[in-house]
Amino acid sequence: MSSADEKKSRKPLIRSILGSIVIGFIIFLVVGAYAPDSSAFSPNNYGWNGLHTIYTTYSFQPVNSLGDIKLPPVTFQNRTVLLILQPATNFSNSDVLAVKSFLTAGGTVMVADNYGYSNFLLKQLKAGVQISKNLVVVDPLYNWKSPVLSVGAVPRSLSVSSRILTHVSGIAMDEASPLKISGHPTLTAFAFSSQVSFATTRTLVQSNPLSALTTINIGKLPRNETGSLPLMTTQRIANGTLIVSGDPNLFMNELLGVADNARFASNLFGNSTVYLDTSHWAPDTSVGFKSELSGIYSELSQFPINYLATIGIVEAGVLTTPMYSDAREAGRRRGKMTRREETNAGEQLDREEFDQEMLDRVRKDRGKYGVR
Repeated sequence: MSSADEKKSRKPLIRSILGSIVIGFIIFLVVGAYAPDSSAFSPNNYGWNGLHTIYTTYSFQPVNSLGDIKLPPVTFQNRTVLLILQPATNFSNSDVLAVKSFLTAGGTVMVADNYGYSNFLLKQLKAGVQISKNLVVVDPLYNWKSPVLSVGAVPRSLSVSSRILTHVSGIAMDEASPLKISGHPTLTAFAFSSQVSFATTRTLVQSNPLSALTTINIGKLPRNETGSLPLMTTQRIANGTLIVSGDPNLFMNELLGVADNARFASNLFGNSTVYLDTSHWAPDTSVGFKSELSGIYSELSQFPINYLATIGIVEAGVLTTPMYSDAREAGRRRGKMTRREETNAGEQLDREEFDQEMLDRVRKDRGKYGVR
């Protein structure tokens, strides 16, 4: 085979390999980004403590840095939400500036935290509320399964006057922290525990199974605060709205179907662009990796990248076409060559058989007539 023919024969193979690599990357991206896992608060977790339901219902956009958020246009009816859910690392000054800019642009920021990592952020925003990080609310009256699974009651007057609280009378929670309210003219508490509730040390509750929190055991717990305790607040800051919750679990798959959590989520996230802050979550290789892949997939879905990506996929299909067409053609050639070879071999065999027969006849005739 000549050098030119050899190069020509390699081209389909190279194109097929490149096309296979492109298609393999696309499959890896989609499967890696959306494969289920069991990490708490993971968008790919279908279990009770995952965010799959709300994440897919409202098309959340994960952000790995608050500075990467696209600021919404400054309008009175802004429908852009930043959800800071269960932060597990401290906020920096640059994070504070990013959140301030978001609020100034008219966006809505919801901070849901029961460990107090967001207290620095709330203080810098001049919010009139802080998270009681070492306490948990125990409510024997307003709860949905156990006294530590409280339900924050929403006053009827607020559910009528507030858009995000329309048709919301109760919000189910899981080991919520009470909020410390220092007072602010634009701050309003809108979810409360019952009058017989109290706050106790979080570690005491976490060391006991939920089933062990009977009425007798509850009576033995120390009571740091008693009475109706605030669990959620809303406050006007600049042109935006700040919502603070003492519980980050209210949007989990299981809780979303309890009380009016689904209605509250619909009022808050419906017809809105929702950014989910993942930059302050506890380090988790799998969740972080999936978040990165989801971010890449989200970027590829934006105009005009989505069209370019589509063209790339089509081109990958074109590249892989020679792999199959050439294989089929090669198969045909091999088939034809085999049949030709078989025919030639048969003809050669026939010739060999014919020649031997003639030789035998000649020998016989020569012997018959005495010819040596």
